[in-house]
Amino acid sequence: MNLQTLTVEIEDHIAVLTINRPEKLNALNAAAKKELVEVFEAW
Repeated sequence: MNLQTLTVEIEDHIAVLTINRPEKLNALNAAAKKELVEVFEAW
């Protein structure tokens, strides 16, 4: 999975998803929403 707008950390069955778009104040856009869906479907 090649994520451009998110970082994902998984430890002890806990996933932490972080929006990584500081230049846009971490606002959601279509790409970030798509990546969120991809991550949720993968896990």
